Amino acid sequence: MIITTTRKTRPAGFPERMDAADFIGQMCQHFRVYHKEGSPEEAQWTDGMIAVLSVYPEDVLADGCLWFFQHRKEIRFPLPAEIITVCDEIAKERARPTLLAAERESSASAPYSRERTELVGHLLRAGPMGMTAVREGWIGMLGDYVRQHGRLPDAAEIPRLRHAAIETTEVIEKTYRSAGAPNGSGLLVACQTFAQTVEQRRRAYTSMVTGEVE
Repeated sequence: MIITTTRKTRPAGFPERMDAADFIGQMCQHFRVYHKEGSPEEAQWTDGMIAVLSVYPEDVLADGCLWFFQHRKEIRFPLPAEIITVCDEIAKERARPTLLAAERESSASAPYSRERTELVGHLLRAGPMGMTAVREGWIGMLGDYVRQHGRLPDAAEIPRLRHAAIETTEVIEKTYRSAGAPNGSGLLVACQTFAQTVEQRRRAYTSMVTGEVE
């Protein structure tokens, strides 16, 4: 259920904002309420309706009132549940552009999105750090860092990346040696897969820096 009211369908002079009491007053002019005017029942009903409607912004209430004027074909005043349904849908429609923008921003900042990949390439080529990492063998760690954080590491973070690159190489070599032991074939396959993944990332980031495909 999608409910919208636009400026094209809003009658001239119709309020763009109204509070809960105004909403009830406007609706009572068009729809019948089965309470005697001035009775305790009417007061209780009005207080209950105001409590229900006060959670909505005034522009949502105005659009909700207009929706009922334009679409409701019954003379009976709508039930609270009907009003809540309409106002909830209008509130969702109002929030949709903001939610879509936030979703696009979140998608663009995801580590493996096209936008983030383009940023990684740009940052790796932007200064000497990328070429230094290629020469010293820690370009894979640098590329992964930029992909995750959307920025180059600062000077204090670089030693950790260098160490991680050395450690990764040592782990692969040690695992290859262990894979030569009896019953080590499964470990060998896992090690080969890991080593290939590391090498593929290294080559991809190197190509971003040098522009050459290995």
